[in-house]
Amino acid sequence: MQAKMPQEIYDAAYQIAMKEEIADCFSNADYSPQAAKALMKSPNLLQDVYEEFQPFRLEMYGTGCE
Repeated sequence: MQAKMPQEIYDAAYQIAMKEEIADCFSNADYSPQAAKALMKSPNLLQDVYEEFQPFRLEMYGTGCE
């Protein structure tokens, strides 16, 4: 961590926090067998959902600490 720039540390911490929230949402939902099967087609569902969320994050909050 000491070799990383502050923005890299912030970005990594943000990604961890957001992925935890996404995982909580998935674990608390009740999916039909068909929906669960469709979700399981992704090799890395958590990363896919996180990446899909990023454009909305940028619209809502900007690009980070300014």
